[in-house]
Amino acid sequence: MLRNKLLLMLVLNFIFFSCGKEKTEIQEINENKSDAKVTFNLEREIDLPNILYASMDLCGDNLLINGYDTRNKKTCSINIYDLNLNLKKSYFIPFGQGPGDISAMTFLFINENLIYAIDLQNLRISIFDFNADMKLIKINRLKNVFFLPCFSENFKYIAFSKIEWIKAEKIRCPIYCAKFPSLENTWKFDEVLSKNMFDKKNRIILGEHPFVDYFFKNNYLYSLDMGRYILTKTEINTRKAKKKRVNFKPIKLNVKVSEKERIIKMLKGRRANPNEYLLSENLVPTSWMIPLGKGFAIIRRHNFEQDKVGEVEADYFDYDLNMIGKIKVPYFFRYNSFRYPGISYYKYYTSNYLFTIEDTDENWKLKKWYVDESKIQTPNIVR
Repeated sequence: MLRNKLLLMLVLNFIFFSCGKEKTEIQEINENKSDAKVTFNLEREIDLPNILYASMDLCGDNLLINGYDTRNKKTCSINIYDLNLNLKKSYFIPFGQGPGDISAMTFLFINENLIYAIDLQNLRISIFDFNADMKLIKINRLKNVFFLPCFSENFKYIAFSKIEWIKAEKIRCPIYCAKFPSLENTWKFDEVLSKNMFDKKNRIILGEHPFVDYFFKNNYLYSLDMGRYILTKTEINTRKAKKKRVNFKPIKLNVKVSEKERIIKMLKGRRANPNEYLLSENLVPTSWMIPLGKGFAIIRRHNFEQDKVGEVEADYFDYDLNMIGKIKVPYFFRYNSFRYPGISYYKYYTSNYLFTIEDTDENWKLKKWYVDESKIQTPNIVR
C-alpha cells in the first residue's frame, strides 16, 4: 500500500511539473532557399568627420550619431541629423565621473527630445535634453553591469545581456528583459548558450563575440543565437516563445598568414602564453540582424579574409520566423572584422529607408538607402 502511494505521488508530481513548465519546441528549417526580391538603393552619403567608433540611433525625424571626437580624445561627439542627412545640432560630452559626464563604455539612445546614456563604467543612466543644450535631466543608478542594451519602440522595456564566466575561456550569455526606467521585474527571456572561445583542439573560434543579437518589434522580442543559428520570437506580456534552428553548412576559414598574425596579435593577453594561439578551421555562421519593413535579415559570414565592402549574403525572414530566401545587403566593417561585426550600424525607418555607418575609409560615412520589399509576399507580418 505504501509503495503504491509513493508511486502515485511520483506520477502526480511528474504531471504537475510537466504541465506547469511549458517546453519550447525548436523547429528545424533548411537554409537552401531561393533568392528573395529585396533591393537596397543608395540615395545619399556623407562623411562623418572627426569621429571614431561611431554608432547611431533613430527616433522620429532625428538621427543620433555619436562616437569619439578625434580632436579631443577626452570627449564624446554627439550629432543630430535629419532624415536627409543634414546636420541639425552638435554637442560634446566630456568623459569623466562627474554629473553630466559619461565614460567611454556608454551606449546612447534617442527618444523624442531626450538622449539616454547607458554608462556601464559609472553604473548609471544619464538622461539629457538635446533641445535644452544637453541639459542633464535625471540620473538612474545601475546595480549591475550589462551589455548590448536595446530599447522597445516606446521605451517601456529594455533588453540586455550579461557575460558570465563559468571557467577559463567558457562563457554563458543570458539575455534579460526589464521595464524601463525602473528596471523592475527583470526576467530572463532566453538562456543563450554556454560558449567556449576555443574548439576541442584548443583553437580560437572566430566570430564568437558577442554571441547574440536581438531587437524589439511591437510586442515581441526577437533574438539570435549566432553560433548555433537559433532564432527566438518571444511575446513580452505572456513570455511565450517560438524557436527555429537553421541547418547550415559549416564554414571553413581560409585566411592569409598575415591576417592570422594580426588576429593573434589582437587577442594576446587573454592567455598566460599567447604563443599557444591557433585558429579553428570553422567560423561562426551568422552576424547581425537587420530589422526591415516586412521582415528582417541576418548577415552570413563567409571567409572574411579581408575587409568587406559592398553587398554580402544575408538570410531574409518574415516576422513569424519563416525563411523567405537569400538577399544581398550593404555591409562594411574593418576594425576587428572577424570578432566584432559592428555596434548599432544599421537603423531602419518606417518609410522604407535604412541608415548605415561605414568605416572602411579614413573618414567614417553615413549612408541612406531606399529598401524595396514590394515583391515580398509575407502572410505573417507583425503590425
